[in-house]
Order: sequence, then C-alpha cells, then structure tokens
Amino acid sequence: MMHVIDDNIIIHRLLEAYCGSFSREVCCFLSGEEYLVYLHSTGFQKPSIVLCDIRMPGINGHKLVLEIRKQLPFQKIVQMGSAADVDRDQLSENQICNMLDKPFRYREVIAVINALIACEDAQKSEDVSEYLLMCEFGLNHTCPFHESKRLQLA
Repeated sequence: MMHVIDDNIIIHRLLEAYCGSFSREVCCFLSGEEYLVYLHSTGFQKPSIVLCDIRMPGINGHKLVLEIRKQLPFQKIVQMGSAADVDRDQLSENQICNMLDKPFRYREVIAVINALIACEDAQKSEDVSEYLLMCEFGLNHTCPFHESKRLQLA
C-alpha cells in the first residue's frame, strides 16, 4: 500500500495510475492534517511508501515528514515539489528517500517506486548489506533505514 498526500486531485489520479502498474493499493489524502488524523487513528494501515507534496495548505510537506518520522522511524518517504518550491528544509530533506520534481515524468516515478520496492524486499531478506551497496539512490543517501542498517552492519 502507498499513501499519497497532495492537495491536487489530479496528482492523486496520476499517481494511482502509475502505482496501479505495481498492483499496489493507493490511499490518497488532501492535506497534511487529514493524513495526521489517519496516522493516529486505530484504522491506520502502514504503507510501504509515502509520497508527500511539499506545498500544501496548513501543515506543509517538510513538517509533515518530521511528524511521520516520529511515528514511523523507518518509513520510506518521497517528497514531491516543483522548482518553484524554493522553501527547502534541510532537516526534512535528510529524512526522505528521494525527491520527485513536478511535473512528473513517468519513468522517474517508476524508477523511484522500483527502488523503494527493492529496498522493502531487501528489508525482508536476511542480508541487506548487498542492497545497501547497490542502492539506486547512492551511498551518500541519508535514508534513516539505510543509515541504521549501516550502523548495525558495521
């Protein structure tokens, strides 16, 4: 299951179509506040991937990433934004797996999702050290899952 948090319904439909090719269920949310209510609800279902817009009314994507990380420390999170999103936040950017630029290119979205699915599969296997060496996002990536695993493997 993937969670998409974006205030644009067209983005929801686009990502639902892209993610459908992976046979993954997609749950969409129109705001950070709506997602936080769901995150703290008894019916919450943990996603394999969270795709989160940066610019939204109310809580922005940077703050939302930090809130998600408090509840789900090893959650795979991808932020989405355009070149106009100049209000970058280094703290939240260090908490994400990757950044998708809007407008999306199908191949880029698919490549990111494929890499995150491979990461998820590696988490389930006995030896994740090989995956960490070939991670599609590179060794300098600051993914909290990878960093914690690197420390455990050292």
